[in-house]
Amino acid sequence: MYIYLPSILYNKLSESLRFCQFQKNNSYHSSIKKSLFEVFFGKKAQLDLSYLRIYSKH
Repeated sequence: MYIYLPSILYNKLSESLRFCQFQKNNSYHSSIKKSLFEVFFGKKAQLDLSYLRIYSKH
């Protein structure tokens, strides 16, 4: 899997990896008809927007 990371994210790779991990765990798997998150926690994953850091070029 190739992931494009803008330079601002590449500089903070350790922080960026958690979003990649979230995406992987939240991806739908046709064989189990659920995401891995749903299998382990019994509910769909929710990402609280206040948790996200918005990067600015300023």
